[in-house]
Amino acid sequence: MSCIDGEAVFQSIPARYAAPGSGGEGRPVVPLATPTPEELQEVFRHQLDAVCRVVEEQLRTLALTFTAARVSQPEPHSSPALPTLDRGTERPLTDGEAEIWLAAQFGADANAAMTEIVTLRLGGPLDAERLLSVVRAVLGRHDALRSRFSPSGETVRIDPAGLVPVRWVDLAGQSDPEAALAAHLHTQAGLSFDPVAGPVARADLVRLGERRHILVLSAHHIACDGWSFAVLADAIASAYRAAPEELAPAPQTTGCAPSEAEASRSLDYWAGLYASLPEPPDLPADHPRPKLRGFAGDTRSATLPPPLVAALKALATRQGQTLNATLLAAFQVLLARLSGQDDLVVGVPMAGQPRLGEPSLVGHHADFLPLRARFDPDEPFAVHLARTGSALAEAAAHADCTLGRLLRHLDRPHDPARPPLAQVQFNLQRFADAIDFGAACAAPLHPHRSASRRSSSPSASARRPTG
Repeated sequence: MSCIDGEAVFQSIPARYAAPGSGGEGRPVVPLATPTPEELQEVFRHQLDAVCRVVEEQLRTLALTFTAARVSQPEPHSSPALPTLDRGTERPLTDGEAEIWLAAQFGADANAAMTEIVTLRLGGPLDAERLLSVVRAVLGRHDALRSRFSPSGETVRIDPAGLVPVRWVDLAGQSDPEAALAAHLHTQAGLSFDPVAGPVARADLVRLGERRHILVLSAHHIACDGWSFAVLADAIASAYRAAPEELAPAPQTTGCAPSEAEASRSLDYWAGLYASLPEPPDLPADHPRPKLRGFAGDTRSATLPPPLVAALKALATRQGQTLNATLLAAFQVLLARLSGQDDLVVGVPMAGQPRLGEPSLVGHHADFLPLRARFDPDEPFAVHLARTGSALAEAAAHADCTLGRLLRHLDRPHDPARPPLAQVQFNLQRFADAIDFGAACAAPLHPHRSASRRSSSPSASARRPTG
């Protein structure tokens, strides 16, 4: 297959399988034996390889074209934060928002993969009507959850009349409420949001029994990140204990972008780190890797026993590291052993709100940092852990460069069957072990997904362990 001026022309069918009478120069072709299934499979494989190469090149061209106009525009130098805009006023997308927007355009499955879900299990007496009112009030006061994006993906505005749907779902009458809940969560994880028409967020309060409820918060990743969900859960609990009318005004900074100097400094750091690229991880899998990566996925949850959690925290303390760095270092060692490779990249999402000085800000402000880890099989784990802690600190200090900007700078072709650069990610969600709802108490569950967004290889995504 070749692609000329956007037109695909198939040229790979062997001549010996040409139709009778189609010979060139007036000579009829004598039909030969019918190709075997194996030969047809080989022909199809070559065609598919060619199609994948063309599609990949066109997608890369589209991404570069889409972002060229954005990066060519002068960026603000005076302040890292864009000014707050009046509701209904349009503003340009941040780089992070634009990259999510572009990634979500490659079909319904790609957009559905951007759905984020967090659930809270509420035990004890609960005033359901009060909680529903509180959830509506908390979600409604955050501009990001009422955002509407232009069809071109160039601007975003806040819809003053936009509402976040909040529903009541009663599963207590089901023969197996927990199984019904699992089916409900699976359905919700497969639904997508329309960032243009809205809404970009929703909530369900699910009743499983007289003293058993589940609060389900879901949103498009372009409008809400992991840190934001923790902010929302804490705000809902606080308002439920007090009163919705006592809610303080929410931070309404509608867009945050680094200065050009900060972005350039961070880009230089990451470009130097990836002057040469490591091989992608060769991890064991149950099925052959497809020619083009898809978005099918699922969630598997496991709870670390309290003694193990206590031992991990003690190890981190002894080594002068955080629990996050310790778990990441152990995950990297696991990947190295599974792949047999000593040079790996693990993507680590990092919340941007603390860096912006707005810890209560809701929206998409997460940075996806591709941490590179090199291994020496002869060194003790403590040495690798110290290096991982330093790498995390360096990454946080250079978080003003998005992954998309780095990829555009590197301008390297990548395998269409894999996400670029970082095929595996590690994420430690920061939820409290218990959230105070007054008489009721909420225990966060694992985030639920039925699709794979950034990573088509196994990933680690865990909330803060209990114990």
